[in-house]
Amino acid sequence: MGLNNYKYAAETIKSQVSMRNVITLYTPNPPPRHNRIPCPVHNGVDYNLSFNDKLFHCFVCHSSGDIINFVQHIFGLDFIAALEKLNNDFSL
Repeated sequence: MGLNNYKYAAETIKSQVSMRNVITLYTPNPPPRHNRIPCPVHNGVDYNLSFNDKLFHCFVCHSSGDIINFVQHIFGLDFIAALEKLNNDFSL
């Protein structure tokens, strides 16, 4: 698959899956509180990771990005593997 196809796949996934969907599926309890969770990137215990429908940012480890970056960070995947994981896990 060419680079343009991966960009198209990424945009399609991001238009169909929200950050809340990703956080709900991939992070353990406790549940989000005021659009914040303990950061799974650095195994935080305080609610330092903030998110909206499209983006996340941790105020401790400074990880940030979109849903694809989030999946890359927490599972240690490259861009293409993160796309495949999101595609499979959300049945897109």
